Amino acid sequence: FRDIIFEANNSYVPMLSIFGEPKSGKSTLARSLSSMFGESLPDGINLESGSTSTGIRRVLSSCQNAIVWLNEYKNTLPSTTLGMLKGIADGSGKITGRNTGGNETKNYPPRSSALICGQDLPTQDPAIFSRVISCHIDKKERNKEAFRKLVEIEKHQILTNVTCELLSYRNSIAENYRIMEPHITSKIREEFKANEIPDDDRLVLNFTSILTPFAILQDETIEPKLDFGFSFNEVLAIVVQMAKNHIDVQ
Repeated sequence: FRDIIFEANNSYVPMLSIFGEPKSGKSTLARSLSSMFGESLPDGINLESGSTSTGIRRVLSSCQNAIVWLNEYKNTLPSTTLGMLKGIADGSGKITGRNTGGNETKNYPPRSSALICGQDLPTQDPAIFSRVISCHIDKKERNKEAFRKLVEIEKHQILTNVTCELLSYRNSIAENYRIMEPHITSKIREEFKANEIPDDDRLVLNFTSILTPFAILQDETIEPKLDFGFSFNEVLAIVVQMAKNHIDVQ
């Protein structure tokens, strides 16, 4: 639903930042999310290994409403790479000339969102940090049997079934996003005020962008019903904690 949210937000969709210690499960989570959109690079696009900004922009422009996994983020990345990352949320691409001898140009605007993964939280450029929803992965014992089942599911690309099922609700998201968004924004602001979190417009918009579709899909009038296994209030409580962590870093 990235295109729907992007338009409703006046050309903006936040990125997801997954960070944590080595072997904490960052890549496992990123790989699973990427697998929901079909076969992808097993370790994502490595930002440190020579991937060019132009190449990454072309990947982001070649697929629509997917998640592109950008791996091995470091705050020491070149300024050109950081600049490219900053433009993903705003939908700004790169304009290049065509080798036709005329004045023709080609634009590569991102049509998918990005998942930035690495040991560093993207704080080098405040403009990037304000455009991400940061998710810290703790290094703790995992359920090995559940992990084995997940690997098997990913190997057979079964996770795409989840995406296909969610796509059947696209019309509901398109019809109700602008109606539901003001209510969700007000709810988030109320929770921020109750928890003494600064009323930061960009931070509110970041979380509104993910909570609004979730609220629509949880609506009792939606058929067939979706069972996520967790409620809107449970997700809202997590959002409040994530917002506190974000402000602490700022």
